[in-house]
Amino acid sequence: CIGALNTPPDQACARTFARVLNDALLGDAGAGDFLMPHGTLSDILPDPALSWLQQRGAQVRLRCVGRAARAGSQGDWLVETDTGTLSASRMILAVPPYQVARLLDQTLPDAQRAPLEAFEYEPIATVWLGWRSLLRLPAITMLDEDIAAGQHGQWLFARTAPNDGPVRSLAGVVVSAAGRTGSQAGPLAQAVAAQVAAQLGCPLPDHARAIVDKRATIRCSPGRPRIDADSLAPHCPGIFLAGDWVWHAYPATIESAVRSGLAAADHCIRSLTGRN
Repeated sequence: CIGALNTPPDQACARTFARVLNDALLGDAGAGDFLMPHGTLSDILPDPALSWLQQRGAQVRLRCVGRAARAGSQGDWLVETDTGTLSASRMILAVPPYQVARLLDQTLPDAQRAPLEAFEYEPIATVWLGWRSLLRLPAITMLDEDIAAGQHGQWLFARTAPNDGPVRSLAGVVVSAAGRTGSQAGPLAQAVAAQVAAQLGCPLPDHARAIVDKRATIRCSPGRPRIDADSLAPHCPGIFLAGDWVWHAYPATIESAVRSGLAAADHCIRSLTGRN
């Protein structure tokens, strides 16, 4: 429950948890397969998508911050950015809900903006561990989490250490719902370092650092807002939503993000072609 929903069990949505278990354990033969990429997530998802779009003439602007979106005079939408104004007849906002509220601050009525600002969030921490000695770390291993004993590390991933530094062995450890530990980044890193050394039977790391994303996912609680891809259409015709928080059947995961993106694209195409 903690790993999939990133939400403490006493606050988590049982219906969503049951859906995850049903699809993973009772689906087809490959539904529960654990897939490990040989490269980075950028190699698998964003980079091929960007290449596909650019080959078809799409304009891609990276690191171009959108400041505000407003309706234009020609029935289009204008997005103010740091480098100018973009115009489009349709727009898919694939950003967190609080960013949707910010972009449409001058456009959405209070009643429609309130649910976007009502989401609660859970953090995820990545603890980076480094050893000066060369170790035979497992490529990936599931750690034995024991909250009562202060052991919060869940998954360890061995990484390639940089060639130009003192670290010869490197690993990243994922800590879901990191906020429930009540620990600051420093103590959390030291606790995970001790956990890894004890459970893998290796020396204590020479370096340990925790990086915490305080709003990594929405809190997957029963009362979380339910907002659909085309829910803004009555007030903002031509705007659609995508993101892991839009696909209600699943928690905030890559799976829900992809499915919501496909749904938003379908809504957008239907609005252009006039199909129901």
